[in-house]
Amino acid sequence: MPFGRYFFSWAFWAFIPYTGSIRPEILELQRGLARVRMRDRRFHRNHLKSLHAIAIANLAECASGLSLVPGLPETAQAILTHFEIDYIKKARGTLEAEASCSPPATSETVDLEIESLVKNRNGEIVAKARAKWRIGAKRK
Repeated sequence: MPFGRYFFSWAFWAFIPYTGSIRPEILELQRGLARVRMRDRRFHRNHLKSLHAIAIANLAECASGLSLVPGLPETAQAILTHFEIDYIKKARGTLEAEASCSPPATSETVDLEIESLVKNRNGEIVAKARAKWRIGAKRK
């Protein structure tokens, strides 16, 4: 990644402020694949002393988008149209989300569903998310 992983992640936080609120660290990014890490911070916890459901959803959505958007042609854009998540177990500690897809090579309108798996530091799945992205031509 340009200028290293940390700088690239920091620039991402600045560019997309809401997603940046969980401080995702982009571990791997290539066409059709993204791995993103979120550290356990008190700010992201709920009253049960586990990571908040929406922070986990934010991480999963981030991984799905990063697996898709960098692989799109310059004439295409994507927008999230549907998102669902199943929480499997309480999440504590550092989490990693991974998503993979096959980005389309054209800007024709198409819906693409991407699964993100969120795992804890022991490799146990804590959440499974499905994000539907609508891809189409950029509007001028």
